[in-house]
Amino acid sequence: MMEEQIKNIFEKQGGVMRTKELSEHGIYYRKLRTLIEEGKVEKIRYGYYQWQDDKAFSEASLVAALFPEGILCMETALLYYDYTDRTRMRGILQWIIVPGGHNFTLSILR
Repeated sequence: MMEEQIKNIFEKQGGVMRTKELSEHGIYYRKLRTLIEEGKVEKIRYGYYQWQDDKAFSEASLVAALFPEGILCMETALLYYDYTDRTRMRGILQWIIVPGGHNFTLSILR
């Protein structure tokens, strides 16, 4: 499978794909490892991969792709909607509430 075809598959999936989705499209471990080594794909979380180019996601877009049902809250929402410019010294705490009782706190270090 050619690199351009793989890029198109990632774009159709919103730029982020899970291992299962990659396998369903015929992109298996060996090809995925090659793409990671070439810097075309980045492993962003266990089982999640993002296509790397000039259109790669920002942190907020990436969190939205990983947690589509998630709701930014507390300081994260204030920062995202430009109501504050205050950030923590060691990074930004991402407060996310996901319907169904799963709440996450992600620490994104800079």
